[in-house]
Amino acid sequence: MRLDFLGNTVSTDRDATLAAVDDFVEGILAYETRAENIVGAAEADPESCLANAYAGILWMQLEAPDAPQRAARYLSASERQATGASEREQWTTAFLRAWSDDDVPRALEIAERIETGYPTDLAIAKLHQYLDFNRGDFPAMLRTALRVRDANKDVAYIHGMTAFAYEQCHLLDEA
Repeated sequence: MRLDFLGNTVSTDRDATLAAVDDFVEGILAYETRAENIVGAAEADPESCLANAYAGILWMQLEAPDAPQRAARYLSASERQATGASEREQWTTAFLRAWSDDDVPRALEIAERIETGYPTDLAIAKLHQYLDFNRGDFPAMLRTALRVRDANKDVAYIHGMTAFAYEQCHLLDEA
């Protein structure tokens, strides 16, 4: 097992896959286009459960009617590799499955489970906030940030995630 830049295990022995996982995670957190590098990594490493799950998640963020169709091949690859992957990677695959099936409440439950067991998985926490933002549930965004904040005090992204959620709640109070 290798570790991503946040200290989460990644089931791969390929340097390029690990680099793409880091690009995806930090790209999601920083709103940077390097997150898209995960698609090439998933293509090059079809045995990587996590790279394929993340590639599918990236397609789901299209917010387009054909997003689940575009994510399907990566979801399928991730599900095929899930039995040999870590628990966190298996839950990430389940998160993608639920989101692809348009079962957002289930996706949110899975995200919370991941955050509780693996609070340094800020990619899932950010995606949880993303789904809650789209639902207009700003207090849930704040709960997510607070759930993982203590485990990530030295990570700048958590402070932005928390501040944005507080701001959204404050704007809701003013409305």
